[in-house]
Amino acid sequence: PDAPEATLLYLAGGGLGPDLAALRQQESKGLGGLLRLVQGVAEQKARRLRIVTEGGWDHSLTAAMALALGRTIALEHPELGCRRIDLDPQLANPAAVLAEELASDDDEEWVRHTPAGRLIPRLTPLTVQVQPFTARPDAVYLITGGMGGIGRAVTGWLIARGARHLLLLGRTIRAVPER
Repeated sequence: PDAPEATLLYLAGGGLGPDLAALRQQESKGLGGLLRLVQGVAEQKARRLRIVTEGGWDHSLTAAMALALGRTIALEHPELGCRRIDLDPQLANPAAVLAEELASDDDEEWVRHTPAGRLIPRLTPLTVQVQPFTARPDAVYLITGGMGGIGRAVTGWLIARGARHLLLLGRTIRAVPER
């Protein structure tokens, strides 16, 4: 029979650190350990990775970096089924919340638990009413990167919509025909 699938927990937390040197040391130890863990188990089968952070949303830079690295791990190693679980430092019983989350069998890649409840990021369509753009003939339009391909396309687009005074800035020197 096949061995049961193992779940690997990686716990990350900690505050901002007293100074930049301490933060770099914490980053090297903590995130380096996570990277070595992934490198070590990526070749093996039947592993699930759970990155658990405390305050990764708004309290701990190291935890936030672990969440970001977890996103990359999820993309590069989908076989690990990497999930990120962030626990708010204000939770009354974080161990119980974590146990419940680990027992959950949904496929949410990122979950945040706060005293207000379980949060899952979602993108929702946004409908915006816009008016067609009409350039003002008396205005001056500044186009940075104006000598490149996109800058030239924007310049033509503005001229077609009524712009008469354009200022093109760019790092490349090119001859521009007079109009």
